[in-house]
Amino acid sequence: MPPASFELPGEGPFQRFIVRYRADSAPGRDKATVPARLDRTAAAATLSPAPALTWQRRLAVDADVFTADRPLDRAAAAALMRAFDDDPDVEYIEVDRMLGVDPIRPMPMRGD
Repeated sequence: MPPASFELPGEGPFQRFIVRYRADSAPGRDKATVPARLDRTAAAATLSPAPALTWQRRLAVDADVFTADRPLDRAAAAALMRAFDDDPDVEYIEVDRMLGVDPIRPMPMRGD
């Protein structure tokens, strides 16, 4: 089995995700088709009850942000993301999270 094309940072909870559909797929071409695809994929995740997924917006990189109706623990988020990963139209799926940089360290000045 090929490795999943996603990773889960930490233990969760997880509620916001980013999915990018292939450009030649229906949801990749038309963002209006994404909500129906989210519903279909949520049902395929075999979570009980299936989370209600709500499309939020399309990003400049042509990926779509969506939210789950409830926070998901690590196992539930992995099951949901696996369902997206199994869809041949999905290029990638990831948790929408805040990324940051390390604090700026003072640079030594000449002569110090």
